Amino acid sequence: GNTMPSSRKSTYRVVPRSWTSGTKQNRLIFLVLVGAVVLWVRHRTTPLDEEQVPPWARGAAPGQVGHSEELAKREEAAQEEAHAMDFQVDHRNHLQNGQQANQHIHAEPAKLPPPPPPPPPRDVADGPITFHFHEGQSCQNYAEEPPVNRDLDAAKEACLKNDLCNAIECPHKSTGQCTLRVISNPIAYPPADCYVKIDPENERAKVHPMYNALLKEYPFQEVRTQNGQQVNILLVRAPFGASGNAAHERGLYEKYKDEILFLGISSFEEYPLDAFNPFSPRINSTYFLGAFPGFLHMLRDPDQHFPPHVKTILMSQSDFQLPNIRNPETLNVEKKYDFTYAATWPLGPQPDTCERGGWASYCKNWSFVREALPIMCGERNLTGVLVATTNLAGDIKCSLPPECEGKITQTSFIDQKKYFHYLVHSRFAFIPQVHDASPRVSTQALVNNVPILMNKNIAGGWKYMQNDHTGETFHDMSDFRESLDRIMAGTRTPGRYTPRDWVLANYGNEHSGKRLLDFVLENFGHRVHLPKKTRLLLI
Repeated sequence: GNTMPSSRKSTYRVVPRSWTSGTKQNRLIFLVLVGAVVLWVRHRTTPLDEEQVPPWARGAAPGQVGHSEELAKREEAAQEEAHAMDFQVDHRNHLQNGQQANQHIHAEPAKLPPPPPPPPPRDVADGPITFHFHEGQSCQNYAEEPPVNRDLDAAKEACLKNDLCNAIECPHKSTGQCTLRVISNPIAYPPADCYVKIDPENERAKVHPMYNALLKEYPFQEVRTQNGQQVNILLVRAPFGASGNAAHERGLYEKYKDEILFLGISSFEEYPLDAFNPFSPRINSTYFLGAFPGFLHMLRDPDQHFPPHVKTILMSQSDFQLPNIRNPETLNVEKKYDFTYAATWPLGPQPDTCERGGWASYCKNWSFVREALPIMCGERNLTGVLVATTNLAGDIKCSLPPECEGKITQTSFIDQKKYFHYLVHSRFAFIPQVHDASPRVSTQALVNNVPILMNKNIAGGWKYMQNDHTGETFHDMSDFRESLDRIMAGTRTPGRYTPRDWVLANYGNEHSGKRLLDFVLENFGHRVHLPKKTRLLLI
C-alpha cells in the first residue's frame, strides 16, 4: 500500500500512516513541529524530569515514534551540554574545598549564591578561663624559678598572666602556699590539691587520657611546647621490644594510633634500619620504615628507604636541648688534655670483660678505640680522658695498651657537669661511633666550643660535621693519622674552628623547635590541635 521507497525507509518507515498520508499541508505541519522541537531541546539549560519529556525528545531508539538519526544526534548533544552544566552545579562545593575541577568545565553557572560560612568547631567552648579542683592530687614542674608561694586567689591571678602556668598546687585543704605549675595532668598525691587551668580555647589541645600512661613504656617519648605543655604527639624512639615486650608495645600503638599522632624518631642504634648489633634483637626494618605517618630520621638518603606515604624530616634528639652556657668566657681555658671520649659502662657483657665486647662496645665502637689508642698515645704522644670505662668504685677498668701508661685518665659514669669540665679542657672530642643515631656528645662538644673528630661512617650526627667550622672526619684506620694531625694542628690555630657559633646558629630549641612545629603543621595539622601561642615543639 503506502510504504515509502527504499531510499527513504531508514528515515520514515516507522512514522504512523496518518502523518505520511494525506495532503502536503499535513506534511508541512509535521516538519514545522519537528523543527520547533529541535530548537526547544537545543536551548534547554536543565533537563526535564523523565515524565515530562515526550518520547520523541528522549533519544528514542530506532523503531520508536518520531525518531530520526539527525534528531537523535542533536538531542544527544543537547543532553551532554545540559549534563555538563548540571555537573558544575553538583561539584561546586568540591571546587570550593580545593578539589581540582574537571578540565573540560570552563565556567560556573551565573548568579549562584555564595556558600554559607563553615560552622564553628563544636568541641571548643566559649567563656572565661576557670580552674578545676582536684583534691589529693599533684601537678608537676614549677612554672617559676625560684617558685613563689601565694594564696590561692593571688596564684590564680598570677597564673592567668603566666604563659607557662597550666595549674596551681596548694597543700591539701589549704589555700595558702600555692605555687604555679607547668604540667596540668594531676597524679595521686594525698598531701596536695591541684587546680587545673581550663582555657576554653585550649580544650581541643588536651592530650589523650592514656598519654602519660604510655610514656611509661620505653619506646614512647613526649613532645611539649616551649611552655612545657604536652601535645598529643608521641615519638617512637626505638623498635618495639628494644627494652620491653614487643607484642605489648606494638599492641598499644595499634590501639591508640588513630587517637594520638605517633611519629618515629631515630634514637637507637640505626633504627629504623637494623644495625645488626649481635647483642640486640633483629629489627623488622620494612615494618618500621612504613609503620608511622611521619619519621624524624638521620638518613643521608631517606627517599631510598621510606615509602612515599611517610613524611620525613632530618632531625635528631641531639638537635634539641643544647647545654646553656651562661658565661661563654668560662670556655676560654687552658687545655689539659688532647681529647675526650665518652663510652657507656659496662662495655662488655661483664664489667671486667671490655675486650669481649657487648652492646655498648658495639655502639661506641670500642674495638676501633683500642686500635687507635697506640697511635694517639704512642705515635702522637697525646693525652686524653676515657669517660665511663671503669666501674663506680674505680677498681675495675677496661684495659689500655701500654703506650697509654700515664697519658690517659679513666672515669666511671659521671654527671654532665663533670663531663663538661673534661670536655672544655680538651682540644677535641673523639667520636668514633658508627651505629649511633643521635650522638648527644657531638652537639654538647660543639656548644662548649670544642671541635670533633668524627667517624665519617656514623649513622647519625654526620650533619654536624662542617669541616670549615666544627672539626674533621676520618674513614677508617687508613686515613686516621692524617685526620688526627689535621685536627691537632687546627686546634692550635686560633679561629680555625668555630664550633660554638656554628651549632648555635643552626641547632638548639629555637631553631629545631620551629622546624618541628612547621613540619607538624604542614603535614599533620589536620590531626593535632596545639595549645594557643605555640611557637615551638620540643623533644
